[in-house]
Formats: sequence, structure tokens, C-alpha cells
Amino acid sequence: MLKARNVAVALEEIGIQKKGRTILKDISLEVYEGEVFALLGLEGSGKTNLLKAIMGLNQITEGIKAVSSQLGYVSETRALYDRMTVSEIEALCKGLSREWNQSLFSELLNKIMIDGKSIVGSLSKSKKSLLYITLTLATNPRILLIDEPMEGLDDLTKETLMSLLLSFMEDGKNSLILASRTIVEIAGIIDRFGVLNKGKLIYNGSVDDAIANYCRVRIVPKKLDVEIPNLNGIYGLERDGRSILVRINQDKEEIIDYLRKIPHDFFDVIPLGINDVYKEMLREEMYL
Repeated sequence: MLKARNVAVALEEIGIQKKGRTILKDISLEVYEGEVFALLGLEGSGKTNLLKAIMGLNQITEGIKAVSSQLGYVSETRALYDRMTVSEIEALCKGLSREWNQSLFSELLNKIMIDGKSIVGSLSKSKKSLLYITLTLATNPRILLIDEPMEGLDDLTKETLMSLLLSFMEDGKNSLILASRTIVEIAGIIDRFGVLNKGKLIYNGSVDDAIANYCRVRIVPKKLDVEIPNLNGIYGLERDGRSILVRINQDKEEIIDYLRKIPHDFFDVIPLGINDVYKEMLREEMYL
């Protein structure tokens, strides 16, 4: 999906402090035009604060931020006026937006199968979420930020949302930033991702590079007293009787070759999918 390298969002060593507490520290990353970037992390890791910093809703206390084009933001709460009809919400948003695209809104509203006469409060949580995103897309953003895109959605709505997002990315000039606690449901559309932990960026790179670097090795040495050295690239060892599980995050092939030379009764290299790699990245922080 990555078609261009023009920078849409650039962050250089930005930080945020609130009431003397560090919320974000030394965050540097770039998001390109035509790119889907995922911002991953557990609850409280700083994802929402970073999205709000990009939007200008959080004051950056250090570092530099640059944004190339119009932003759109879909918050995790997806708050709308429940007593209004869909048409009334549409008129309100239209009046507030200089770039409102009426034909796009009508097209998307038909796609998500919501009647303009419907009372917003009568819609399901999934339908409200789709309506919120549709309203945001109709403001014609070039850079769209969505906090927890799949939160609370049923399977059919997730498919519809994916269709909306892929349509948004079709021209190769828009950018999409998805903040999520999980990667499994968005892994198929992202180009690169970053992982936040306690306000710090612990990974920033491609899905392919992450998968290429991480694996686990299970080895049962012939001798009970075998010690695995603290090699660069090994970040965790777990023993279970004679069995040793080795966690690897770089120099994978070299470490596997080294371990294979240890006399053993059993040896297995365990490849990891992107969901397991993400979990390993979070687990890795526990070993540091």
C-alpha cells in the first residue's frame, strides 16, 4: 500500500508533561503519505495522548511536530448527540467544516446503511461508531487518526469499517494512523507500526522487519549444567527442567546457529506471527 515517501506527520523528540508527571518522552517518528501506521501499546501506554498531541489537543512541552495537511480525529468515545437525528448531526457537522464533502457523506451513509431520519440514540454501538467515522471522513481529512478502531464492533461492522478505510487510502495521498491495544485485527492493512510502553517508543518499523527479527528456540541440552551466554539478541531465558526456551529479538540466524552447536536431545525454532511478535515486544520490556 505504501506508494509515496512524502512526510505527512513528523515528530522529533517530543515530550509531554502534565502536573509534573512525564506522559510522553523522546518520541520521534514519521508517517508518510499513502501509509497506514499503527500505534500500539497497552492501556495507559500513551497512545491517546500522542494522537491528541498530533491533533494539537495536547500541548507538547518539548520537541518539534510538523503536520503537512488537514487532520481528522476519531476519538475512542465516539461521542455524538443522542437526541438528534442523523440528518441533524449531518447539518451540524456540515456547518462546522470548511471542507465538507456532501456527495461523499451521502455515499458513505448509504454504504453503512443508516437512515438520515434515525435518532442517533437508537443506533447500536457499532452503527454509532460507523456514523462517527463517516462524519469525520466527510470533512475531507488527508490524515486520519482513529483511536481503538475496532473497539466494541461486531464482526460485520469490522468488515464495513475496513472497507471504508481502504477506500480512504485508495488515492495513495492520504495517511491513516490507528491507535490500538491489539494488532491482530489491523495487521493486514498496516505498513509500519510503533509500540509505546510507559510513554516511550520501544519499536518503530515495518511488520516484515519485526517478524524477521523475532523468534523463540526450544532446546533440551544433553548436559544439565549447560549455560546459555548473554548474547546480544537474546533477551529472555526460561528453564523448565532440562528444557530451555530462548527468546530472540535480533541477529536471529547467528544465534540459532550458535545454539544448534550445543549438544542436544531436542531443538526447535519457533517462528512468530506479528501478533506474537507484538506480545514479545511488550514482554521484552519486563526483562529489561
